[in-house]
Amino acid sequence: MASIKDLAQAAGVSQMTVYRALHNYPDINPETKKRILELAKKKKYRPNLLAKGLIKGKTETIGLIIPAIDNPFIASLIYVIDHTLAERGYSLLLAISHNDEEQQRRNIYELRSRMVDGLIIIPLHQRFPRKEIRELINETFPTVVMGSISNIPVSYVTADLEQGGFDAVKYLLEMGHRRIAHICLPTESKPDGRLIGYRKALKSFRVKYQEKYVIKCDNTTTAGFKVVERILKCRPRPTAIFVYNDNVAIGVLNGLMRAGIKVPEEMSVIGFDDVEMGNLLAVPLTTVRQFIKEEATEMVNILLGQIKDKALRKKPVQKVFQTELIIRGSTAEPGITQKGG
Repeated sequence: MASIKDLAQAAGVSQMTVYRALHNYPDINPETKKRILELAKKKKYRPNLLAKGLIKGKTETIGLIIPAIDNPFIASLIYVIDHTLAERGYSLLLAISHNDEEQQRRNIYELRSRMVDGLIIIPLHQRFPRKEIRELINETFPTVVMGSISNIPVSYVTADLEQGGFDAVKYLLEMGHRRIAHICLPTESKPDGRLIGYRKALKSFRVKYQEKYVIKCDNTTTAGFKVVERILKCRPRPTAIFVYNDNVAIGVLNGLMRAGIKVPEEMSVIGFDDVEMGNLLAVPLTTVRQFIKEEATEMVNILLGQIKDKALRKKPVQKVFQTELIIRGSTAEPGITQKGG
C-alpha cells in the first residue's frame, strides 16, 4: 500500500503537494491534482487515520464497549449507534467484554490508546467499572454510559426499569396470578430496577414476596432454557414468569415447550426489551418495550455534544426513557391446572 512519500516520488512533486491534492486544497494546479489522485487510486493509497487524527486533534472515531455480541437487544443498539454516527461523519470502534468485568476495564484503556474521541459504555449486568469511569470524568473525556449510575457525575441514558418491572407484574396480578417467578440479573450489587418494580407490584396487591421465586440467570438464551428446570421444581409451582430480558425469555419459552408446559395455558411469560425475534415466535412474547432507537440516538447526541463543546463534559445529562407494556400471546389468566399448583 502506497504512502504519501511514494505518491510524491511517483508524481515528481513534494509531499506537501500530494497532501494538498488529497485533501482538496484549492491552491493546486488542476492537472497536478488529477495526476496525483489517479496515482493514489492506481497504487491503492489509504490514509493513515491515526496520523491524521494526531494532526487534527481528533480521529472522528467513537469507542463502544458492550458486554457480549449474542444479545439481540445489544445488536439493535449497535446498529442504531453505528448508523447515527455514520450520518454525523464518525466511525465506530467496537470492544466486546465477553461478560468479563476485567475485560470491560481493559477495553476502556484499549480504546483510549486507539485515540477514540469519546466512549459509550454498555456495562456488564449493570456492574459499572466505577474507578475507570471516575478517571474518565476527572480527565473530562467525553463519556456516556447506558444505565443509571449513582454517585458519579457522568452522563447516562436508561429506561425506567423499575416502572417497566412494576407494569409487567401488575398486569399479571390483575389477571389473577399470585405465584409469579422473576428471573433476574446474576449480580450481587444493588437490586436491578426490574426486581424493585417486581417487589413493589407484589406489595401493592398484598402478595407476599418469596425469595424462592426469584432466580438469578446469566444473560443467554441457553441459560434461560436451563433455568426452567429450577422454576418447575418450585412448590407450589409459579403460574407466571417475569424475565429480565427477551433474550433469556426466549430460552425460557423453549425450555417450557421442551418440558411439555403449554404457554400461556399452563404458564404465562413476560420478557423485557421488545426485540424483533420476540414477535416472531410460535407464541409471540408479551414484553416491556424499551425504545431502543431513541435511547441509542440520545447517547450519540450527548456524546457528540461533549466532543464539540468541552463545557458540556462538566454538565452531565441523565436521560430516563419511559417503557411500554406490549401484550401478545404468551400471557393469559391462570388456568385450572395452574390454580391447582
